[in-house]
Amino acid sequence: MRKLDEASLLEPARLYGVTVEELQAAQRRSFGEEVPTRETASPAGKQLAERLCELMEEAFPGSPPTAGELAAAVNRKIGAEVLKAEQVDVLLAGVPAEDIFDDGARTVVYEALGLYFDVSPMVFHDGQSAQRRVLEDIRFLAAQHDVALAARGGEGGVSPAFLAVLNELLASGEDEPR
Repeated sequence: MRKLDEASLLEPARLYGVTVEELQAAQRRSFGEEVPTRETASPAGKQLAERLCELMEEAFPGSPPTAGELAAAVNRKIGAEVLKAEQVDVLLAGVPAEDIFDDGARTVVYEALGLYFDVSPMVFHDGQSAQRRVLEDIRFLAAQHDVALAARGGEGGVSPAFLAVLNELLASGEDEPR
């Protein structure tokens, strides 16, 4: 019995609905080789991978950096080692950031990526984590200005005092970039 070459695996991979790499890994396992299992990408992981790929393509048209080059460039920009090539590789493979970094490290990595690509770190959050982050920031802002976040009584919605704080911040921040 012999292994099939890559060209011979194209049609079976298509028929089975898997990649050639997945079929090659299965073939190697059937010959008794140890093959590391790849994590299945989650929707949130795929979304982050797509965002990173888009940003890399915009920043480096035609020749995106390797995972090592991106990690090194991000680390240089922030002035600390916050990202490793292996982590970039698994992010680009669609593994969720939650599976790679704890909450604190993930926040630092998102901040570093945002700084490097000159985008808001929020673009790296999935919908639910972005909502949690925004709500935390809103609660913090209300506490810092010592105003009620929610309206009291039958009014519902945001308190007039907090709306005034937001209006003031928006007016004063219009000239600031991002």
